[in-house]
Amino acid sequence: MKQKPTALITGGAGFIGSHLGDKLLGEGFEVLVLDNLSSGKLVNLSSGIEFIQGCTTDKNMAQKLVDKADTIFHLSAIASVQASHENWLETHRANQSSTVTLLDCITNTKRSRPQSFVLSSSASVYGNPKTMPISESEILSPLSAYAADKAASEYHVKIGSRIHNIRTSVLRLFNVYGPRQDTASPYSGVISIFASKIMNGEALTIHGTGDQTRDFIYVGDVAEYFYRANQKADANSQTYNICTGKSISINELSHIIADICETKIDVTHEPVRDGDILHSLGDNSRAISNLNYGPQTDMKTGLRHTIVT
Repeated sequence: MKQKPTALITGGAGFIGSHLGDKLLGEGFEVLVLDNLSSGKLVNLSSGIEFIQGCTTDKNMAQKLVDKADTIFHLSAIASVQASHENWLETHRANQSSTVTLLDCITNTKRSRPQSFVLSSSASVYGNPKTMPISESEILSPLSAYAADKAASEYHVKIGSRIHNIRTSVLRLFNVYGPRQDTASPYSGVISIFASKIMNGEALTIHGTGDQTRDFIYVGDVAEYFYRANQKADANSQTYNICTGKSISINELSHIIADICETKIDVTHEPVRDGDILHSLGDNSRAISNLNYGPQTDMKTGLRHTIVT
């Protein structure tokens, strides 16, 4: 009997990671999840997934898990601009040192079979580019410590490919939404926060005018992209925008969610936060062409899945 491939997902008990775990189980993988549960939840994990509680920067633990894996999906991070400024060193360790730790583990493994590494990066590495839609060739101009760590992690991944011949892919995620986002977290996605407040009859707080735009993509489509990016991983370390190529304003988004919830909304505006991006719209043509896949879930359908769940 052919042995199942093994995947290690760091941050696999979180929102995106748990959906990726489900996808990989369905594709016949043995799935290992490493998560410190700072934001992830055990309830997110499907049966059949092996869970290990710990931090990605724990070199000894990481080495043992990397030695077991055919591929490593690196999703663990402190995904908060505010936290990256308030706890600079802690978030730097979680968001950049963890990447180097895992890559170093791959170079030190005694496995005979080649391994692949897929990095979850962020569209925040672009900052506020002058041209839209944003292509992967855009100059990186991060506006926050979080984005700077993601950009630096991308460079380390490329070094891993060029110097150590590691098969890699980098995914720059735009605004991901869907079931399992933590509505109780102040750092959660705007969609889950808006939906929670609207359903509870609370006023919405919008930072800025609300005219800022985002490119939202459903988490199920993102999981599919991770799976396909691993299949295409090679020593050329290709980078992909993971987005829909369509944008929507925060104001428009709030009204769509209110319509789905069949209620009216009360909105208050506060100043724009430091490090926030004004407009974001990605060019996803490379991902569609190279990975042979385009987003399947339209905004209203995805929002209904998210809010009903």
